[in-house]
Amino acid sequence: MSAGVAGTVGYRPGYEIAAERIIELIVERDLAPGDRLPTEQNLADQLGVSRSVTREAIKVLAAIGRVSAQRGRGLYVGRGTAASSGSLLAGHRFVPGRIEQVEQLLEFRLVQEVYSAGQAARKATPPVLNLLDEAITDAARALEDDDRSLWADADTRFHLAIAQASGNEFIRSALEGVRQLQEQVVVLALHGGSGGSLRTAHDEHVAILAAIRAGDATAASEASRLHLQHTIEGYREEIASLVAAPGR
Repeated sequence: MSAGVAGTVGYRPGYEIAAERIIELIVERDLAPGDRLPTEQNLADQLGVSRSVTREAIKVLAAIGRVSAQRGRGLYVGRGTAASSGSLLAGHRFVPGRIEQVEQLLEFRLVQEVYSAGQAARKATPPVLNLLDEAITDAARALEDDDRSLWADADTRFHLAIAQASGNEFIRSALEGVRQLQEQVVVLALHGGSGGSLRTAHDEHVAILAAIRAGDATAASEASRLHLQHTIEGYREEIASLVAAPGR
């Protein structure tokens, strides 16, 4: 590998290219935060660059939290920047009982899922439609059996399948994190409550799926918007009633 690359997008220093390749190596090997990386010399050999170029690449990656260089111990996959690890989405500053944070969490879902539903109507493939059908079927059975655990699982699968159908991996990943935070709200703030009528939520899911299956992006987005707004209202009312309850 050369020290840098010149082309239509301009010159790129060698350490920048090496840093990109190290990230690719982390992804290709499915390494998780805290996993050990090859030594600096081994990385240089694998990338075909000098050790000095590799060292500069590691400095860049350490600065953005992708690599952790621990003196005397070696190199490890990083856990992200201090800013990201302290963000609300990462969960470190999220308080499940604060109604304003819960509303903001659900508003974030609304923005993402209205878009996802519209895109799903345009892009959904038969395998993803099957996942949505299965989630709807399981949710209906959960209502019949009053099985809250099955409902929660089916509800999560339904919404994540829509995000998957949108074809946007960033949205799906973000919604996975949001769903985990929402589960904290259910357990810690609502004490197992649902934040509204599950039957109504199920009917709204059916309407969303019907619009997606019909390829009607406008109807799918509108059905998703209505569903999320009802969810926000349900959570707001349930948290408010718990806060106002005697002894709280």
